[in-house]
Amino acid sequence: MLTFESDNAVARVLVIDDHDSINTILTEVLGSFGCTVYTATTAADGIAIARVKALDVIFVDIRLPDTMGDDVLEILRKILPRVSVIMMTGYDDHERAMRCMELGATDYITKPFDFDYLKTTLLTSVICN
Repeated sequence: MLTFESDNAVARVLVIDDHDSINTILTEVLGSFGCTVYTATTAADGIAIARVKALDVIFVDIRLPDTMGDDVLEILRKILPRVSVIMMTGYDDHERAMRCMELGATDYITKPFDFDYLKTTLLTSVICN
């Protein structure tokens, strides 16, 4: 798990993605926005972190090694109904992305990331939460 902590955090963010490079990039970028960032490479680890950390936003990859992101989303909606969940995908999987939106995802973003859109999505999620 990577962690970046900011004393005056704009938001406390969890990133669940099985690629260390994505976790590193998002930790750096979200940290530069003033966020405290936690990461997990599996759904199980991400859910465990979500159960113990006070979080504002969770980014979840749609395809994880131990389950699919929409399954993670359903669990997160039950344990943290007020936390914004943003789905991430590197695949052209519009059906699954739409299913995630129906299950209560705040938004979904595509890889490679548009960092301006990422920042807008993050700030919108924090303000509306």
